[in-house]
Amino acid sequence: MNSAIKSVESCSTTKHLTMQKPLLEREPEFKLKSMLFFERQVRGILSTGGLRTKGFFKKKYRDKTVISVVTVVYNGDKYLEQTIKSVLNQNYDNVEYIIIDGGSTDNTLDIIKKYDYAIDYWISEPDGGIYNAMNKGASLCSGDYVAFLNADDWYVEGIINRVSLGIGNGDIDYAFGNVNIYGGVNGSRIFRPQLSEYKYKMPLPHPSFFLRRSLLLMFGFNEGYRAIADYDLILKILGMNLKSKYIDEVFVNFRAGGLSSFPHEREHFRLAYEHFGLLIALNKWRIKKKERYKGFPKKVFKKLARMF
Repeated sequence: MNSAIKSVESCSTTKHLTMQKPLLEREPEFKLKSMLFFERQVRGILSTGGLRTKGFFKKKYRDKTVISVVTVVYNGDKYLEQTIKSVLNQNYDNVEYIIIDGGSTDNTLDIIKKYDYAIDYWISEPDGGIYNAMNKGASLCSGDYVAFLNADDWYVEGIINRVSLGIGNGDIDYAFGNVNIYGGVNGSRIFRPQLSEYKYKMPLPHPSFFLRRSLLLMFGFNEGYRAIADYDLILKILGMNLKSKYIDEVFVNFRAGGLSSFPHEREHFRLAYEHFGLLIALNKWRIKKKERYKGFPKKVFKKLARMF
């Protein structure tokens, strides 16, 4: 271990490093290709860095499974450093951190390079949008579980360790908790899972979602969605007979105002139609549009309901 690594052994990402490359499974049913180093997908300037480029990797250490965290960012220099520090300052000592930058033109890349010694792997190049970037990040993880932390959000102190205790011996397929939402029209509030409402609204806060990596690789994020592919993925996971763990704690401080915070009625209609059929999609559309189109979708819904 070189002197640069020795000087930062307090970081959650630098305590247990190995020069042995992990074996990455590549099952035929995986939608995403697992890899340790990024294979260029688009033309343009590609920058990479981090511990992997120096020959350091992660593996399970005693009872400490590797938990991967992915942050995707584009021109996010305002809050990115706080996000990064919230990962590196976790007291769980086997965290893998991946950052995917979409070719930022502000100071984002300078901030990433500042923490190059503690980030496992980062890339910077133009991408095809947020879910294309998230798929890249998922492909580059080697941990048993993966979580996504937005570039303007930050983890609660010690939460990854508490998630690891909830996961236990690894027979849990996914764990989730609560999110503290800052700002927005209603001010700050706690977003708790609403699993019974999964047909009509996001059933659990995605920033608190820790998913087994093999399941993430199996599905990936549907890049056909602009803003709700995380909702789509969660519905797919909820539709399977999997073991889960709800941890009734705030995982993440979330700043309202990102892409997914704004309404995308057409995408929600499409998602509801694909997962639940036309009646649910129409009813969901009616609920979201009830103030703007009172009566119209409701009449259509009633006519269709009599057909079934």
